[in-house]
Amino acid sequence: MRRQFPLSPPPRPEPVVFHKKIFWSFVVADAASAIADAQTSWSWLQAHPTGVEHDSWLLGRRPGLARYYATFAVVDGGSAILSYKFLHSHGKPLRVVGWGLLALVGGNHLYGVSVNASE
Repeated sequence: MRRQFPLSPPPRPEPVVFHKKIFWSFVVADAASAIADAQTSWSWLQAHPTGVEHDSWLLGRRPGLARYYATFAVVDGGSAILSYKFLHSHGKPLRVVGWGLLALVGGNHLYGVSVNASE
């Protein structure tokens, strides 16, 4: 008769390294780019009375400054929360998605600022 040894406990997953300073720096940069985007978009609409917002499905045709801020706060806040959750996951692909989500939202605002400044 063979002697059976008890099974060893499953290996513990490696702790996830979460870079707090880098994450919060990205969130602050995203917020600053959202503010710049809202201000330049609203200023452009004020200077061009017949102009309309290009992202009319999200913001409306001629949004006010409060609507820009409210919409950007919801979108950027939601993406920051999702990114935070993804960055704490044990799967590397999900962490890559988390960093990419932050970069995508901030980059989209910077693109909006550049378009508004060039027109």
